[in-house]
Amino acid sequence: MAKIRFKNKFWSIFFPLSVGYIIITFLSNKFILTEDLYYYSLGEQLTLGKIEELFYTQSKFEWLSYVFVTISILIKISITTIVLKTGVILSSLKVKFKKLFHIVLQAEFLFLAAVFIRLYWMYFFMDNLSLTSLGYFQPLSVINFFKSSEIESWLVYPLQLVNLFELGYWFLLAYLLMNHIKKSFWKSLEFVLSTYGVALIIWVVFVVFLILNISS
Repeated sequence: MAKIRFKNKFWSIFFPLSVGYIIITFLSNKFILTEDLYYYSLGEQLTLGKIEELFYTQSKFEWLSYVFVTISILIKISITTIVLKTGVILSSLKVKFKKLFHIVLQAEFLFLAAVFIRLYWMYFFMDNLSLTSLGYFQPLSVINFFKSSEIESWLVYPLQLVNLFELGYWFLLAYLLMNHIKKSFWKSLEFVLSTYGVALIIWVVFVVFLILNISS
C-alpha cells in the first residue's frame, strides 16, 4: 500500500510538472526558435541552403526535446535528492529518501515558473532576438547587468545562475524541509546551503572548467 501511495503521489506531482515543461518547450519551438530567428542569427555566417537544412533538422527531431526535458527533470530531481539525503545521513537526521524526493519535486515548480517567465519575456519584450541573446538571457539574474560583448564565455553560466529564482529555491527547500528535519527555518536554510549549495558550487566549478578547456 505504501508503494502504491508513493507512486500515486509521485505521478500527481510529476505529471503536471512535466506537462508544464513540455508545453513551454512546445511554445518555445513554435514561437521563439523560428526559421526567421535562424536567418537573422546566421544569415551572415551560413548560406540560405545551410540555414534551411539546419532548421529542417531541428524541426525533424523536435520530438526529442520533449523526451529530453522529461528525462532531465527526473535526473535533476534525483541528483538533488541524493545530495540532500547524503546531508541527512551525515547530520544523523531521519528523513526518508522518498519524502526528500517529493519535497524536491514540489520545489521544482518554482523553476517551471522561471522558465515560463523567461519565455513570456522573450516573446513580448525582447526585440531583434538572436540565438546569442537567447543564450545569454536569464530573467532576474546578475547577467542582465552586463552586455554580452563584455562577458567572457566561461562567466555566462555562473552569472546566469545568480538569480532571484535560484535564491527563492533555496528558501523554498528550507521551508519544505524544516518540519521533516525538526529544525527552525534558518537552521533548515543552513542545511540546504551546506548540502545543495555546496553541490551547486562544485557543479558550477566543473562546468566552468569544461568551458575553459573546450575554448582553449
